Amino acid sequence: MLCYVQLKYASSLVEQALPLQIAFYPMKIATKLALPILSFVALGVFSLLFLIAQENNSLTNQRAQRYTEAITHQYASFVKAELEMPFSEVRTLATLLESTLRTSNITNYRPILDTHLKGYIEKNQTVFAIYVALTNNPFKESSAEFVDNNGYFKAYWTRNATGAGVMETVGNKLQESYQLIQSSEQEQILSPHLISTQTKQDIRVISFLVPLLNPQKKLIGLVGVDVQTDSLSYLNNIRVANLSDALFEVYADDSTVVISYDKSHVGQSVNAISYDEQILTGITKAKPFFHQRQINQIDYIGYGVPIRLGVSKNTWLVIVDIPRRLAIATEQGLTQWSFVFGGVLLLGLALLLILLLSYYITKPLQHLCRYLQHLASGQLNQKQDYPYHGHDEIGDLLDTVRRLQIGLYRVIQQTNAISVGDYHCQIELLSNNDQLGLALSNMTTMLRQANEKNLLQDWLKTGQAQLNEQMSGEQDKYLLAKKVITFLTRYLDMQVGTFYGLIPREVTTLKLLASSAYHQRKTIANEFLLGEGIIGQAALEGRPIIITDIPEDYMLIRSGLGNTTPRVLLVFPILYENHLKGVIELGSFHTLEPRCIEFLNQSLPNIAVALNTTENNQRMQNFFMELPPTSTT
Repeated sequence: MLCYVQLKYASSLVEQALPLQIAFYPMKIATKLALPILSFVALGVFSLLFLIAQENNSLTNQRAQRYTEAITHQYASFVKAELEMPFSEVRTLATLLESTLRTSNITNYRPILDTHLKGYIEKNQTVFAIYVALTNNPFKESSAEFVDNNGYFKAYWTRNATGAGVMETVGNKLQESYQLIQSSEQEQILSPHLISTQTKQDIRVISFLVPLLNPQKKLIGLVGVDVQTDSLSYLNNIRVANLSDALFEVYADDSTVVISYDKSHVGQSVNAISYDEQILTGITKAKPFFHQRQINQIDYIGYGVPIRLGVSKNTWLVIVDIPRRLAIATEQGLTQWSFVFGGVLLLGLALLLILLLSYYITKPLQHLCRYLQHLASGQLNQKQDYPYHGHDEIGDLLDTVRRLQIGLYRVIQQTNAISVGDYHCQIELLSNNDQLGLALSNMTTMLRQANEKNLLQDWLKTGQAQLNEQMSGEQDKYLLAKKVITFLTRYLDMQVGTFYGLIPREVTTLKLLASSAYHQRKTIANEFLLGEGIIGQAALEGRPIIITDIPEDYMLIRSGLGNTTPRVLLVFPILYENHLKGVIELGSFHTLEPRCIEFLNQSLPNIAVALNTTENNQRMQNFFMELPPTSTT
């Protein structure tokens, strides 16, 4: 209401000001035509923005969830990149060791290995320790003090109190890590755990382990890095979109808290802390989820995203909680800013149009200046150009600006296509170093996949609702079968369909109850025994039979559609509590879409329930009809 009053007040001021403008300033015909047109355009755009703002207010919660999800994905990408760095460094060292261990002069490599490990631990202050374990001692007598009772060579480097790298004798300290690598033979990340060294006790670290393999791909050792959890505390200070009140947490796949806004939670299990069940479920199933919780009497909207680290099977969970009031205020703020931005943009377009209609470019420098002004203000209309036919420095500069305009315009076309839901266009990269184009291309691919998934879910849910509507109400099984098969053939774009049900008191025989777009039946069977034809076979096995892309000269299939070779044949049994109720058969001469099978798998339980209910109602009616009438005295 306030926006409407402000709009009316602004309109009245414009109407009062226009006569004054016309009276004191000489105006050209183009300007006189532009002003009323722009006034109507402004009124229409402001009205549209006002309606959009009202609609956005009704969808605040949904948009707040999408906002929270987007913010969480940004946090998750940052955390994944940070945790991937130790893995990348360890892989590099593992590759170097694998190539070196194959040489015959391995005994002379020990000083080089020590120098490399010592330099690494001294340069990387966030790393607590780096170590190498080998199944034997390739360095002979010079390394006897670093060989354990099993004959394994172990080099464990950490820092002393002054920050200098030192090598420790670790004994059997790395035995558990080696056994873990030995059982999986692939990268592993160990959730926060306590270790002790000769200089420090009970240090909580995260271990990044990479196996060492010989040319025969057999395990010969491992390379590992221990990162102290305290060194990751800086991740909790990152802020996306200036959300200073957002809470950021990371959980390992064994439910251990890795990073938390509450430092006392780090290293503890989720089961030992008062957390909601959704977080534990999200860690166990490694699936994204929304949740709401209250912390310190503040309501939060949260979203959890699983991240896969390295090539290992370890999946960690990143959760971001945003205060509900802040998420809603952010979305409302975006709506208000869109309203303001629309007005400012309209005003800019109006001024631009008036200037273009009232000003004539006469000099080459003025042409180029105007060209650059509009390019800098974001008006990148590729068709809008300023003619200049000189072959001098100005012409060369103008050609360079034109090429820049074309590149930016392609980016705008791509973003405009994405904004209207067109994710199938691909941007043409200007070069191999076109980072913006590559980022837009990757974003388009991700949005296209997400859009296709959403469209599939909408299609499945819409079809389920329409099918349930067809099956609602009291009706006999013939009418029910007719409605079901008619709806399925139409919704799944099938050419023909049949619905078979069990004949009462003859449980081994299936009889045609209804069909759709299917008329010629002189030579085609209407009844099938269990195991007879495709219909009977599907009923006997209790599972779907799907046949696609059958060559015409390959074989003839006897089905409810007759002796023919359809391109696609779907035969699905209808089971209610593992009891056969009937068979649905659909045929098409088009390519089978996977979503059709998904829809049938989701719909058959509801069809079975409806068919069973109809049969029960019919038996109940028959029972009451067979009862002798009661006499009244």
